[in-house]
Amino acid sequence: MNQLLCLIISFICCQPLIAGVVVDIYGENKNTSEQILQKYSNKIVKIERYIIDSYGTDQVFDEKKIETLVQKREDLKEQIKKEYHLLYIDFSSTIYPGEKNSFITIEVINHKEPDRLRFVQADVKRESIDVNEKNRKNVIDDMLIYTRLGIPLSLKNLASQTNDACPVFHCFWGFNDKVLKPYLKVFNTGAVHERQLIIDTLNNKKANPERRIAACYLVGHFSDPHDIVTALMPFVYDQDAGVRNAVMRVIGATLEKAKMTQLDVSPFLDVLHSPYTTDRNKALYVLLALANNQDAKHLIIKKGGDTLVALLKLKQPNNHGFAYMLLKKISGKDFGENNINAWRKWVISAKTSVA
Repeated sequence: MNQLLCLIISFICCQPLIAGVVVDIYGENKNTSEQILQKYSNKIVKIERYIIDSYGTDQVFDEKKIETLVQKREDLKEQIKKEYHLLYIDFSSTIYPGEKNSFITIEVINHKEPDRLRFVQADVKRESIDVNEKNRKNVIDDMLIYTRLGIPLSLKNLASQTNDACPVFHCFWGFNDKVLKPYLKVFNTGAVHERQLIIDTLNNKKANPERRIAACYLVGHFSDPHDIVTALMPFVYDQDAGVRNAVMRVIGATLEKAKMTQLDVSPFLDVLHSPYTTDRNKALYVLLALANNQDAKHLIIKKGGDTLVALLKLKQPNNHGFAYMLLKKISGKDFGENNINAWRKWVISAKTSVA
């Protein structure tokens, strides 16, 4: 996978910096976080800004500029890592269709939490997949084509479908647009006739992650929700962050649609400690569905309450928003999405009552 693609994929006490970009930090204590934000936020934004401004436009990327930015990015990460004696640091940038701001979360693992490193994906070079209608061979290829077709539609808000309106247990872009509509029958048919290929691809750790992710989305077209969840649960801890994200996305949608609540919450509480915003937001999505179960709710409070408050502090919408929804659900209360002290007090009290 080339440097340009790697950098684009990375997008997927807080303060606004350069107009339109909000930066926060996750994984470090308050004092160190404030120091890093104050000293390095603007430098990080300047490096990331080229991709943020270019994403979703017709601008031609300057490959040489990208290579320079990638190197500056790595040098800056190494500088911060050494200065604050960190085990890990990365910049997680996200662009949301229709949102006026872009968001960057500085992801940190310090020496007090080495166990969090188990979520860090090894930096392995992988060839990107070039597949189109002419060279497609199976339903995995069809899913790869479909996911790529939906990108420009999504940026124009033309490819979206609520879980309620989704005709299967999980939809990626949905099938409302005429370009995407024919793929619903293709995937539903493939889920039956090419089921073993889908399962084998997902299980093949040596396969290109893009193909494994495509297989995961196709599992969402199986007819039995229990079958879907059973097939995907072994991959919640997968070494590839993209696969983990897809797995939890499909599990969450399936649980919500099938109104299933009988599932072990522990793995998803564990994933809340990941240094990837994409891991955490999908784990929160799953936990929202499972919180309808009283026993699960108590376990979320007991083992995840403090983490939910920490995530609520973030400005990154896909973590802050889900944490807020989950806190309201497990508490039956609403102290406001920015009243951190009130939520912290509630968690302390609630943990005592469910002990």
